[in-house]
Amino acid sequence: MSVVVAAHDAARTLEDCLSSLEKLRYPSYEVIVVNDGSQDATEDIARRFPVPCISTPHQGISAGRNDGMQADQGEIVAYLDSDEKADPDWRRYLAVTFTK
Repeated sequence: MSVVVAAHDAARTLEDCLSSLEKLRYPSYEVIVVNDGSQDATEDIARRFPVPCISTPHQGISAGRNDGMQADQGEIVAYLDSDEKADPDWRRYLAVTFTK
C-alpha cells in the first residue's frame, strides 16, 4: 500500500500530516510526498522524514497525485491532503474494504 501526499506551500501543516502517517498501525506501507512547486519550506520539512520527496514545478494537486502514483510501489494507492492527519487505523480500514 502507498500513501501519496501532494503538497503545495504546505509548510504550516505538512509536519503534522507526516507525523500522523508515522503512527499508522499497518504492517507495510510507503509514503511519497510530491512537492508541487512550493515557495515555502515544504520540501525541507518533507526531507526531515524517511520518505521519498519528489519535487516538481507547480502543476496542481491532480498532477502531483499522478506523479506520486507513478512513483509508488504499492498495490493500492491512497491520497492524503497535506493539511490532514491520518487516523492510526486508516490504512487498515482501507485494506479491509478493498479485500471485501
